[in-house]
Amino acid sequence: MRADDESGQRPSPWTVRAAAAVAALGVAALAAGGLWWRTTTTDSALAYGRLRDTVTVQARQDIVVLTSLDTAKLEPGLEAWQSVSTGVLHDQLAAMPDTQKKLLTDSRATTTGKVIDAVVSELDDHAGTGLVLAAVELTVVAKDGTSSVKRNRYKADVQLDGGRWKLAQLQQVAVNAS
Repeated sequence: MRADDESGQRPSPWTVRAAAAVAALGVAALAAGGLWWRTTTTDSALAYGRLRDTVTVQARQDIVVLTSLDTAKLEPGLEAWQSVSTGVLHDQLAAMPDTQKKLLTDSRATTTGKVIDAVVSELDDHAGTGLVLAAVELTVVAKDGTSSVKRNRYKADVQLDGGRWKLAQLQQVAVNAS
């Protein structure tokens, strides 16, 4: 059986060599791509990027918890706050005085936080600490049923606690109106 083209003639030796060279380049490119992919999937920068993503997701969820409270269900709300906090913040929430709890219950307000955007601006994976900046929309429903929407910016210190990133501090950041 002959390797003839459509015209019935054999391809020239140059055509055969060119096709072989193109095939060899294709194989080399495929091998290089595979090597590059393998290198990047085990790269420490990729692992650090995944950690940043984990911290961002966890901080977003925890900020929602700490900026939301239904005062009709105060104790479960306070327990939720404590579950996402660590350090001094956790201690302050756990030691909330009864007078403050009564003020919250008497307000009969419900606040729901929604993180609009968040970014990890600092992260020290060795120390287990970081800083997250977040834009949060707060919807407050007063006891008379009226609602209002507020937009705030927050700075959240995060800390690794028992294998989970938690909020060590949450502070509202002033917005310069100039």
